[in-house]
Amino acid sequence: ELEKFLGVSELGGFSPSEEHAETMLNSVNSFNNSPAAKLRAAVAYGFPVGCAAVGFATLFFNPFLGASQLGIGIVTVLAYFIISGLRDRTDLFSAVRELVSRSSWTDRLTWFGGLLVVLAIAWATNILLGFIVVVAISVGIAFAFHAFFDAKAKAERAESLQIVEDMLRSMRLRGVQEENLRNFVAKYSGDKWEEFYEALFGYRAKLNMRRDIERGEVGRRRKRFRSWRDPLFNMVDSRLQEFQDRDEEEHLQRVERNQLEAEGVAAADATEQAKKIAAEMVRQALETRTIEMEQKLAIIDPDIAAEQKRRRIKQMLADAKNSKPKPESVQQQMSSLANRVAGSRVRFVVGCLLMTGCLLWIRQNNLFSPEALQAATEEAMQSGDVTKIDLDEVTDALNTSEEAPRTALKLPVIGGLFDNFQAGIAGLILAVSAFVSGFRMSFFAVPAAIVTVFGPALGLPGIAAIGGPTTTATVIGLGLLIAGFVLVQPER
Repeated sequence: ELEKFLGVSELGGFSPSEEHAETMLNSVNSFNNSPAAKLRAAVAYGFPVGCAAVGFATLFFNPFLGASQLGIGIVTVLAYFIISGLRDRTDLFSAVRELVSRSSWTDRLTWFGGLLVVLAIAWATNILLGFIVVVAISVGIAFAFHAFFDAKAKAERAESLQIVEDMLRSMRLRGVQEENLRNFVAKYSGDKWEEFYEALFGYRAKLNMRRDIERGEVGRRRKRFRSWRDPLFNMVDSRLQEFQDRDEEEHLQRVERNQLEAEGVAAADATEQAKKIAAEMVRQALETRTIEMEQKLAIIDPDIAAEQKRRRIKQMLADAKNSKPKPESVQQQMSSLANRVAGSRVRFVVGCLLMTGCLLWIRQNNLFSPEALQAATEEAMQSGDVTKIDLDEVTDALNTSEEAPRTALKLPVIGGLFDNFQAGIAGLILAVSAFVSGFRMSFFAVPAAIVTVFGPALGLPGIAAIGGPTTTATVIGLGLLIAGFVLVQPER
């Protein structure tokens, strides 16, 4: 009788009343049909699309205006991500902030180097002041959007959320378990349940519930909300898991080292043995985690599962301490050497150096002064249709421009490498390739950079459909880079 009164079955299930279901459905419909929320969504998607359309439409007629429009669209999105994350404490922003705070000093130096390259590009192309203005305008737009559109949509939806929160609070006081409440919200919110569920319980909880729903409802796929965030969040979450595993391994190393030293083992030997034992514990812990996930999907008695877990942990500790250290194989040693010579950070540094040299060459020749760029664009447009302008035409126009005669970079030995834009494009290819960790990406990125820089000088024929040798070399280089992103799996 008590279980019937509370609405709780013997298995801990929950049977909502008709009043509960109707309240939930009405609240979700009111939440999803908010006029302010619909207007906010239209502006949120329309603004960057409009900036991109205007930017590309005016890029060839007024390059500075076109680049400014594209920049405003990109920087506004980034600024809004930061502003909304700080004010609303969104899960994605919190994960990114934690990733930044826990990253190594080499990662931070890499990001700082990327920022310096961006500022150097603005300086070399005489748009540093314009770049600062674009950033200021973008931050203002992002803040205004959050203060007006977000606030208005949040105010309109507050009543719908409050009604459901009050209903859930009364259910909790009656003894209904939290898991059953969340299942009730997801089940009775209809196909467009994700945004409402996320507003109640958060983004992480929504992802977990989505996995449970899609696993149980085979063949049915409900509408997802802002699914473009999911790959980024999964990537950040995976990286944070790596940091956690690393911290746990270091903690295990300290514990085992102290224990071995207390038993009389020499400090150097204790440190080496502790590393091996900790690494083996982490490896077996990953296997245990996989087994537990498989058991979670199956129906297993909780007491049996707990006893099995205790046995696995006991056996794992015994195996880890009794295992003999395995020396690195030749393949592992070669892989470690290759990562030090041609890893992602090496490619990024070399790419930044090439882009810096190209920027110095641009600044030395004053190629991107407003007068030289406008004259080059007008001369290139005189050759025909705007859509047929390629790098060769613009470069030739810059070469013959009286305002900006071209000379090689005035540096000993390597100065002759920087006499056109190709070295900068090759540097960009190498820097972008650093997003894929490991040395295997170098098999694609390095040939791409070599073809981009030396292809025209070595007699690479120009393909009429896409322009001259310079354009052809650039397209081949970008093609190799894309192939690397598709075929190479990043190392962990």
